[in-house]
Amino acid sequence: MGPQFPSAVMSVIFSWMESELPPGPRECPQQQQKEEEEEEEEEQEEEQEERRKERGRRRRRKEEEEEEEKEEEEEEEEEEEKKKKKKKKKKKKKKKKKKKKKKKK
Repeated sequence: MGPQFPSAVMSVIFSWMESELPPGPRECPQQQQKEEEEEEEEEQEEEQEERRKERGRRRRRKEEEEEEEKEEEEEEEEEEEKKKKKKKKKKKKKKKKKKKKKKKK
């Protein structure tokens, strides 16, 4: 058997040996695999959340565009109605003038 060292010396030796190991995971492969799977799951959830948000944004944008189109159509219809009313008024005035002229004769 080799020489016996006090526990304080052994802990220093072990910490030195650990620091000399290459950087990276020092856990067992199963733990590493589990962590990788969890990370992958998190990434997938984040992607799903992002897609859901994007769908919501697109839907809202589409609704807003439809609302704007509807408002524009309503405004156009109102303007057309105003024009029609104006024309009717003009016609009425013309008729009245004609009637007056006829009465004068």
